[in-house]
Amino acid sequence: MDKKRRFFLFNFSDQHSLAGLWPTKNIKTRLAFDSFLITALLFWSRKIGLTKVLQYKPLQRALHRLFYRINLGTDRFAVKGSCGMDQQELYEASFSGKSEAKITAIVAAELTILVMQSPQTGVKHIHDFVLDIPNFIKQLERYDRDFRSVL
Repeated sequence: MDKKRRFFLFNFSDQHSLAGLWPTKNIKTRLAFDSFLITALLFWSRKIGLTKVLQYKPLQRALHRLFYRINLGTDRFAVKGSCGMDQQELYEASFSGKSEAKITAIVAAELTILVMQSPQTGVKHIHDFVLDIPNFIKQLERYDRDFRSVL
C-alpha cells in the first residue's frame, strides 16, 4: 500500500481455528481500512459493544443503503500473515494490489478448483486445501500486474 496504516486487533474466527493447529497460541488478526477514522470507529464500536445494535434488521437495511451510496475508500488492498514461536522463528508473507473485489473473486475461484480436485469431504478450512502458501500467492499474481507479494 502507498502509506502506512494503523491496524487494530479484531476477534475473527481464523485465530481460533488456527490456534488448534499451531503450537503457538499467539495468533492475532488485525484489520485496517483506507480511512483511519472508519477503522478506529469500527474497532471502538466493537470494543464497547455498540455493534450489537447491528442485529436489528431495520438498522442493517438503513446502513446497507447508506454504504451503497457513499464511497469510503479505494479498491486497494493488502493482506499480511505472520506466524512463529518467537522473533527468532517468525514467518511472514504479504500480498497487495488494486481491485479488492477482483482478488476476492480470484481467490474464491482458485479455492473452488482446489476443493473440487480434493477427495476431502465435510467442513474444511482454507488451510486444508492451500498447503503451499507461497506457491498459491504466486499463482494469484499471474492474474494482474498490480498484485504484489513479499514472501
